[in-house]
Amino acid sequence: MNPDNEFMKLLKHAVEESLPLEIMYQGHNRIVVPTLLGETASGRIVLHALQVAGSSKEGPVITPSWKFLYCDQMASANLLVPSIPMQMKKSEGEYKCPGFITKILAMGKI
Repeated sequence: MNPDNEFMKLLKHAVEESLPLEIMYQGHNRIVVPTLLGETASGRIVLHALQVAGSSKEGPVITPSWKFLYCDQMASANLLVPSIPMQMKKSEGEYKCPGFITKILAMGKI
């Protein structure tokens, strides 16, 4: 999926409000809480998110883990409205953006 304007608006909104997304990525259904949307030096859009449910190439998610997900490899993304507000623990100190992300497009509240 090439990120179009509506898709980018959805991702930015989810990042800025720490709202969970259900995405289809590399053939796997994933539930993620996004924290950062950025762009690499080559122009690829990448989402940094905590995967809390679903599966990956390693199998079913048992323990939440941090993932970098390239938007051009997403087949779909849907905003999930949580029945209970999700709160993520704030990180100690400043968030350090990975070196391969050269431009921040949106950043969450953690």
